[in-house]
Amino acid sequence: MFPAGVNTWVWVSPLTDGDLAHLAPRVAAWGFDVIELPVERPGDWDRGKAAALLAEHGLKASVVLVMPPGRELVAAPAEVVKETQDYLRHCVDVAVAVGSPVIGGPAYASVGRTWRMSPGERRAVYAELRENLRPLADYAGERGVRIAVEPLNRYETSLLNTVEQALEALPDGCDLALDTYHMNIEEKDPARAVRAAAGRIAHVQVCGTDRGTPGADRFDWPAFTGALRAAGYVGPLVIESFTAHNQTIATAASIWRPLASSQDSLAVDGLAFLRTL
Repeated sequence: MFPAGVNTWVWVSPLTDGDLAHLAPRVAAWGFDVIELPVERPGDWDRGKAAALLAEHGLKASVVLVMPPGRELVAAPAEVVKETQDYLRHCVDVAVAVGSPVIGGPAYASVGRTWRMSPGERRAVYAELRENLRPLADYAGERGVRIAVEPLNRYETSLLNTVEQALEALPDGCDLALDTYHMNIEEKDPARAVRAAAGRIAHVQVCGTDRGTPGADRFDWPAFTGALRAAGYVGPLVIESFTAHNQTIATAASIWRPLASSQDSLAVDGLAFLRTL
């Protein structure tokens, strides 16, 4: 059985110390193994307090990075790239503090940034991405953390949409974060894409095909999780969804309506389904 996790974005954005103090005991009581902690802005929540709180409630952590406008690793001024690299190093430091083995997310360009590229331009941008990710992969690796780079769907990026593109673009030392929502849009066969990524999968996020409750949808979950096992993945399946009642992440993810009867039921029902897998 895969460990089961849930991202705090199901309820709040940005995360604060008070939010985490409220959510952690509930998430643990429901039976989750992992709570996923977004680092939207450095200092939104205290890593030391978080580590103590999770230990108190027997929860593991995963850390996700966030790429709003202005965080770029490619096709951007040098000072922007450097600031983004500094932010990603901070995420690694947070992961070390809370015991997360990964930082996951679209570590290449801001979400929503799209532009057309010729094949030659794309190769050049991928080369730039490898150059700018290598020192971060080294920094993370020295601290026992894996950088898990997430392909997004075509409406959120034009850079990395598929596993095949990510495997071409990423340097050695950088791994993949897979998200069933994006894979359902972009991969002709999500299970086959998982098998192609064997040995490089560091993190997996899950939700329904409508961004709601996993299992209350038409995704081929047995094929997907079977492919994960065959690929040797033993990490958590983390539910990532969003509440419509915030003005940042929900807008970026185009969440305009409730995706379940309540955010709690999205998490609890999703957990019950994941346990059947």
